[in-house]
Amino acid sequence: MRPFRIILERPAASPPGVSEYELKIDSQVEKFLETKHKLVYFLVTASVAPIVAVVQFLYGKPLSRLAFWAAVAGIVAGLAASAAAIRALQFELASYRSHIAYRYAQKSWDKLTAAEQRSWNSVNRRATACTRFAFLLICVEFALFAAVAILFLAASPAPLQI
Repeated sequence: MRPFRIILERPAASPPGVSEYELKIDSQVEKFLETKHKLVYFLVTASVAPIVAVVQFLYGKPLSRLAFWAAVAGIVAGLAASAAAIRALQFELASYRSHIAYRYAQKSWDKLTAAEQRSWNSVNRRATACTRFAFLLICVEFALFAAVAILFLAASPAPLQI
């Protein structure tokens, strides 16, 4: 049996015309996209998990009309938050594609035309707006589900048992 051997290779030299600074920017861009992926997973989970919990808890229980519609609005807000988070990820991926395309064309930010810069900035602004909207919708969802809980408790108070 042969022993396991790790072979360390020297990192390849950077491509011609690419500075160490640009390579570090590329690394930051990759790390940023990875963080955005994790954020989207968090936002989707944070918006869908409460829906499941609320539906399971309330299923078959009598609800006032107001509590019912607040629950429905909370579910819609949660699903919209998930959609906004996924849309933000789509914009982030579009931005990353632009980064790669410009990198292969050996164009840095200052070498882009004004139209290219505007287009790229627009994609990034849309990604940011969708992420912020997802957070706002999650807050709305939580507030609506809290209102449902309060309405449910107020409608059928259980006697305290000590």
